[in-house]
Amino acid sequence: MNPSDMFCPHEECPLRGQLGRDNIGVFSRQQRRYRCSCCGHTFSETKGTPFYRLKTGAPAVTLALTLLGHG
Repeated sequence: MNPSDMFCPHEECPLRGQLGRDNIGVFSRQQRRYRCSCCGHTFSETKGTPFYRLKTGAPAVTLALTLLGHG
């Protein structure tokens, strides 16, 4: 978990979408959640990706998407 690679996805945050501003910290290592120190919003590591809120594991979803891409 590297917070410097993340940015705040919250729409009302003044630092939304800006990398390297040192406003993102680790909120929970076990649940892989981050917290923005500017707006206080917490978010998941997978927010904004196809893996967000999935019950199935990432390898199974990646395989299914690859097979769909190949027809």
